[in-house]
Amino acid sequence: IVGEAAGFSPDTLVVCGSYTIGKERLVEAIAAKLDCKVCVTAPKMKLIQHQNNEGLYARLVTDVSARLHMVPMRDINTDSLSELLARSKYTRVVGKIPTRWAYQLVGKSG
Repeated sequence: IVGEAAGFSPDTLVVCGSYTIGKERLVEAIAAKLDCKVCVTAPKMKLIQHQNNEGLYARLVTDVSARLHMVPMRDINTDSLSELLARSKYTRVVGKIPTRWAYQLVGKSG
């Protein structure tokens, strides 16, 4: 899974679904492979801070320009991914449901 993420072109926004608590190690491995920051909500950042996962915590930002986003599982759908893509500098988006790959390639029009 992590190796596949490394093959995505630099213009691809990567979005990974997560539970309230869970999938942090996978997101940390993807962020390390892509050498990027991870956009999360402020509440998610606090949860991760309390898990004492300093490696992942050091990569967390609330800046939506990050290449990797960690979102609730319910947000891995075409509408939510299209919204994230529209607000980003990227031209494509891939949504990752950690239990299985769900490619949602959505290109910007225009």
